[in-house]
This record gives sequence, C-alpha cells and structure tokens, in this order.
Amino acid sequence: MTEEGAEPNVYTYNALMGGYCLNNQMDEAQKVLDIMVGKGYAPAVHSYNILTNGNCKRRRLDEAKRLLSKMSEKELTPDTVTYSTLMQGFCQVGRPQEALNLFNEMCSSGLLPNLMTCLKLLDGFRGVSNSCYSYGMGISQSIQPSDVYHHINSF
Repeated sequence: MTEEGAEPNVYTYNALMGGYCLNNQMDEAQKVLDIMVGKGYAPAVHSYNILTNGNCKRRRLDEAKRLLSKMSEKELTPDTVTYSTLMQGFCQVGRPQEALNLFNEMCSSGLLPNLMTCLKLLDGFRGVSNSCYSYGMGISQSIQPSDVYHHINSF
C-alpha cells in the first residue's frame, strides 16, 4: 500500500489490528497500534476496543485492563463497549468481582449500562453467587426500554 504512495489511516490500522486479533496474533496487533501512534495518528476508543476484545477472547485480562489505563493516559474516555467487553472477559474467567468493580467504575464515570452490558453480567454471574446474580437482576430491571433501543446498536 505504502509502496504505491497510499498512506494508511486510522481505519486501515484498525482493520489490520482486527485481522491480527482474529488470527490470535495479539503482539502483532499491538505493534500496529504502536506504528499508528509513531506515524502521528491518534488512536480512537474503537482502536483500543479492538485490542481489548482480542485480549479478552484470549483470556489475557490483565493486558486488556492495562489498555483501559492506557486509554485514560491518552485522555480517551472508555465507552460502554469497552467496559462491557472487559466485564464479559472477567466473568468468563471466573473473576466476577472484578467485573462488578468495572461496572461500578463505568457507572461512576457517568456511563449508563445498556442491555448487552446487563446480559453479559447476568450470564457471567449465573452460578457464581446469589448476591452477584441478584445485583445483576436489579441492574437489568433498572434499564428503561428507551435506553435499550438507544444503545442496542453499540454491539
């Protein structure tokens, strides 16, 4: 691409990161992010969400959570997708308390949970503890239908 005079942009870099993530090449995906930054492009929240999702699917939760901190350092505001992805990852590896902590952090930052957030938490809490499941049910019942329809396209 660059040999032909065309320079990649953020969308190109995001597509490359996504491809590497799909092929379980997380180190390569991270390198693409580093190259993007080195070329002067500012990664968007979506750029970090791609890496967060890839790391969560490979059960690299500590790395995924490190990306959340890195977003804050770059003055990027994580979105509901960021938090929901992390919460689902933590639930899938049997760390529901960390998922709950992320949920509380998300709400404290002013983000509202959407239907997918609640479903992921409920699924993750199922069979873990009655108190977590009850808490999740309470959250899901607090979601208004208008919130669901407004946010459903984020997944």
